[in-house]
Amino acid sequence: MTTQQLISALSAQGKADLAAAAQWLNPLPDDVKALMEKLTMSLQIVKYSQNRQGAQVQNSTANEHLAALVRLKAEIDSLLSSGLIA
Repeated sequence: MTTQQLISALSAQGKADLAAAAQWLNPLPDDVKALMEKLTMSLQIVKYSQNRQGAQVQNSTANEHLAALVRLKAEIDSLLSSGLIA
């Protein structure tokens, strides 16, 4: 499956999350497997960054990016596991 096919299968919220997380995922790979690897790596980077900052800094932008990445990954996982996209 291509990333373009996946994007067309995303809900409106999924597309909004993809747009919000674009700085972490661009350029989008052509293959969904590569996109999922990039998404997982981005999640780890954002979580690591937040852990390093700790309670000292409340960065709402980082929180929004993390939430968007988590929701996007969950939606893609759901689409892949449901068999709606192959």
